[in-house]
Amino acid sequence: MSYQYESAQKQTKYQQWTPGSAPTVIETFDVNQQAESLRTWHQQYDQISDGEFFGKLTELTLMGVHVFKEETEQALQQDCEVCSDSFWLGLPVPTSSTSRVNGLEVENNKIICRPGGIAFELTTPEHFEIFGIVLSQSDFHAIADRHDIALPKALFDTPRIQLPPKVLQQAQYLLDHVLKSRDLRPPDHLQYDLICLMLLDIFDQYSLVSTQTSGFKHRKKVVDQVRGYLHDNKDRPISVTELCELANVSRRTLQYSFMTVLGMSPLQYLRLSRLNAVRRALQANHAQRAVGEIASEWGFWHLSQFSSDYKRLFGECPSMTKRIQ
Repeated sequence: MSYQYESAQKQTKYQQWTPGSAPTVIETFDVNQQAESLRTWHQQYDQISDGEFFGKLTELTLMGVHVFKEETEQALQQDCEVCSDSFWLGLPVPTSSTSRVNGLEVENNKIICRPGGIAFELTTPEHFEIFGIVLSQSDFHAIADRHDIALPKALFDTPRIQLPPKVLQQAQYLLDHVLKSRDLRPPDHLQYDLICLMLLDIFDQYSLVSTQTSGFKHRKKVVDQVRGYLHDNKDRPISVTELCELANVSRRTLQYSFMTVLGMSPLQYLRLSRLNAVRRALQANHAQRAVGEIASEWGFWHLSQFSSDYKRLFGECPSMTKRIQ
């Protein structure tokens, strides 16, 4: 995978410290390039906090196990899907703000787990860091079976599990060490064994987090219905009253549903998602269409207001956004 980010000042950077299985580091200055950086993932990121973007991905593959650390400076709404027949564990680094998976908060001592081939959503705060481990589901079960650890089906159905604080701290310490080591690296099989031992600790000591309440399921259904409607009606103004009638809920319920699931109001979501869609269209603008033409396709009819909102969110004027090759 390779990119050329057309900018006079910023260039996506790739660095590999030593040949072989040393960590690779990718630094990006664009939210969409960050989304494309994780190999074998299908992702789309929307930036939802104001300012220039900076992201970093440090990754390493050891005997089929993909280990990484992702760092992002701006808050993001992420649509993700891990490659099929795999399993992902996500270990957020504790911050003052919590992340969400499928609208559910991931508090301290909780980690995210998602099987491959199933789409899910992440909402992450500013200055966010997360460790990730991706391995095949067959390897996942084989590691557990070798040590007579039974993995219930519910583990693949729940987006969050809880760990004892010490187990989580030790896991994060190991992953950080593996990804930071530059010189005198242990052989791959020893690092792989350490990661397997860490996974065994997680398998042996995790606890399932309580299931969603009926109230949350209803709020999530409202949000999903509204988001689908907004996507299908991208080029025209939409009022809160219209959305309330669509979902058959009050303004208060609509507002509360969005704040609970996405951490933002319906109007904030509408504006931010459309601004991000325009940015992706500008970066794919191989026909060199005018900015105003693309913006109007997403319901931005007042070009000066659109340009002001765009610059506030992304830290640059829309005319400065260049194509990604």
